[in-house]
Amino acid sequence: MQIIERAEDFLFEKGFHDARVRHYGDHARVEVPRADLDRLRAMGKELEDALTDLGFPRVDIDEEGLVSGKLNRAWMEGGRSLK
Repeated sequence: MQIIERAEDFLFEKGFHDARVRHYGDHARVEVPRADLDRLRAMGKELEDALTDLGFPRVDIDEEGLVSGKLNRAWMEGGRSLK
């Protein structure tokens, strides 16, 4: 099982039914729906410890929340096309 899958499994076990972990080089960015951001922030050290134990040197919370197509948008803003 890959590091992303393990990180997302951790979040699912904690009751986040719609969560994504993105790997951005040296860190993980966690995305959950806006309605769940406070609950994710409240996890604090537990979240950081769990994901650093999996191998992420740093863990960030995406404050925009989970948005469909966000990864595609990041590619396009970076001047890359998925075509």
